[in-house]
Amino acid sequence: MVEEDHAFEMKSVSGPADGNGSNDQQMQTPDETKEAVAKVPASSAGFFVAATICFLLWLAFLVGWRAAMVGLDDTATCRLLALGRYMLNQRTLPVTDPFSYTFALQHLPYVDYQWLSEIILFSIYKIDRLKGLLPVHALLVTLTFVGAPLVIFRRMRVPSTGGCLVLTLALLSASGSFYIKSEVFSLSLLFLWSAILLQWRIQLGQPDKITEARIARRDLLVAAALFVVMLIWSNLHVTFLVGFFTLTLLLVSEAVGSLFLRRHTTNLFPLILGLFAAFLASLINPKGIQLWSYVTSLILSPVNQYVRELQPIALADFGGIEKLVFLLPFLILSGTSLYCVVKKLCLEKNSESSAKAATIYSVLLISLAFAATFLASGALPFAIIILLCELAFLMGGVKMDENAKWGWLVDLENGLRRFLEKRMGLVLASIALLSLHGAYTAMAERPPTLPQGNKYMKVPADAIKLLTKQPQRGKLLNDAHYGDILTWYLPAVVPVFIDTRYSMYGPSLVQDYMTISSDGPGTEELIQKYDFDWAFFPAQAPISRHLRANHSWSEVYDSPVGSIFRHNAKN
Repeated sequence: MVEEDHAFEMKSVSGPADGNGSNDQQMQTPDETKEAVAKVPASSAGFFVAATICFLLWLAFLVGWRAAMVGLDDTATCRLLALGRYMLNQRTLPVTDPFSYTFALQHLPYVDYQWLSEIILFSIYKIDRLKGLLPVHALLVTLTFVGAPLVIFRRMRVPSTGGCLVLTLALLSASGSFYIKSEVFSLSLLFLWSAILLQWRIQLGQPDKITEARIARRDLLVAAALFVVMLIWSNLHVTFLVGFFTLTLLLVSEAVGSLFLRRHTTNLFPLILGLFAAFLASLINPKGIQLWSYVTSLILSPVNQYVRELQPIALADFGGIEKLVFLLPFLILSGTSLYCVVKKLCLEKNSESSAKAATIYSVLLISLAFAATFLASGALPFAIIILLCELAFLMGGVKMDENAKWGWLVDLENGLRRFLEKRMGLVLASIALLSLHGAYTAMAERPPTLPQGNKYMKVPADAIKLLTKQPQRGKLLNDAHYGDILTWYLPAVVPVFIDTRYSMYGPSLVQDYMTISSDGPGTEELIQKYDFDWAFFPAQAPISRHLRANHSWSEVYDSPVGSIFRHNAKN
């Protein structure tokens, strides 16, 4: 918990303190101001406390509703569930891709780096299908973005009013990423990882208050906690690298701080110990050290230019309301974080160098998280988790001035703090229940189907039903998103040409697919190269128009969403 004597003071802004709304408060003495504050009815503070708690619970309901409403929009959920089903039915991990006929031709290693996520998701799905999967997903998202921040804010003594505002901005920005994907587990573990490092940073900054024996015991416990988190994380998703990045950055910050601030520090050893423990944990996976080489190839893969989540945020994205509603809160949150950093640095001019090093780490981490988001839009929810934890560190221990002119704000803060200290368990339970209520409300408004699609990707439901009854034979040329859907509905009947795992298929096949799907130069030669028997694409896709105009192909199924084509010579 943050010590009060290490916290910076925050003076509240000017405003009326009495019931008459008078602004002439500057001539009052401190005693007169206290008397004015005392005149504020207790029921007024109680009303604002109740209103703030209700606002938090309303946020929990909205997050649960939103997570259930958009959770099934991404076709990748189909593939994740299909792989989980395959592993549970076969009782083994696949050694090659079980759904495509083209992957084996690429002679590439098969590494399913999110196998544990797939098994967990399908295990939840088996309980009550989509009606069980969506509420659990909504609950996990709500606890990650509402419950966990609330707990860490209270432990760090963040002002409750400021914490609520920060939380609202974070939820507005992250609400576009609430899909049922492996990343949702990574976000939860990133918050846990950051919370462990946060507590560690506070203790590392105050070594004079802890005996050497306690330091050693504490460091071993933290290293063990990091080991356990990384053991799970490295089997859930490739974004476990974010954890290594934050820990390595903390180590570098301490090393640079000790070098440039010319101080001797014992903080480097526990950080090195934690990093080593996390690395050992990451090796405990089905592929061992091969996971690291595969992850490196993913980062450097040329197919990343086609991955939607890895596309940079362009200036044009700020011109449309659809993306601006997510980007604008993120910009405000980032600006708030940088302001708090500058404020803390100004107040630490004469403080211990260890405290300065911890704040310098915040500067670097916030800046890099901001830059990563603009370089790869999919990093946005991870950056938000990082910003929430850093704001907890920067705002922790802020005290309201007892002589504040807005006395009701002081009463509100004190009332919220007392309420949360006594009833945090009740608040968290209420958040969980309201999140589930929001999820079931969303399912009543929009009955769940897999996938549900969105305005950018329409689901060819009728075509899928037709293929289920009358499956086509031979080599398939398909849209990548349709490939995800086929892995779920027709896994053993229709091997796909490609799905959205572009990095797995390699640059050669992906480039051929991009050329064909866009009807680029050389499309006809590539069709002959792969000797396709039939095709399945959106009705208005460029390749669909190409096949309609080609007398060698016939459109055997036509709909406003998806079209099925068959090569005439292979009917």
